[in-house]
Amino acid sequence: MSNTTIPAGKRHAIADSRSTSVATLSVWIFGTADAAALALRSCESAQRQGRLRISDSAVVQWPPDHGRPSGYQCGTADGSAELSGAFWGLVFGAVLLAPLAGLSGPIWPPDGLDRIGLPGPLLEKLQLLIRPGVSALFVLSDADLARIRLAAMRADRAGRPPHCVAARLSREQSRLLRRAFGTGERIEADADATGTGGEAELKSLPLH
Repeated sequence: MSNTTIPAGKRHAIADSRSTSVATLSVWIFGTADAAALALRSCESAQRQGRLRISDSAVVQWPPDHGRPSGYQCGTADGSAELSGAFWGLVFGAVLLAPLAGLSGPIWPPDGLDRIGLPGPLLEKLQLLIRPGVSALFVLSDADLARIRLAAMRADRAGRPPHCVAARLSREQSRLLRRAFGTGERIEADADATGTGGEAELKSLPLH
């Protein structure tokens, strides 16, 4: 599996403020509207077996006959969540709803998002990849991407790897992210819901 670095004017790196391990926000895009939810279940199973560590997650689904996508926060397999729902609402708005509202140009996305690990190149890449007929699994984790990829591939009966775009956050980005959106509260994750100071390193993993 080869990695392709996405040219990113402003690049940032992500680290978990509570440990020395590096955290990554990865987004796994599937070719069907229901595959991301299935991949979530596979990742949750890996979590329960101790084979995968995930801090938080979310799912986006865009059925081909729907005018806009829907998304929901999933947290972890034990019902905890590293970040509040406000963060995922911000991500969904920046990636999915802003383009539908016609927001574009030099003032979008706001520069402030770059400070919490959401650089413009990442958002622009996701805007191109997430379209009608696909789904996406967002994962915040310090686990190796290959482990998440292996769990995610089990959601596809043909074993086709999903497309992945990932951003590693710097220690400062991680600190600011948790300061603004961190939570110790538990959430009820419903995988069946349809949903009514450094440099950020972006990587794109090809479909094959």
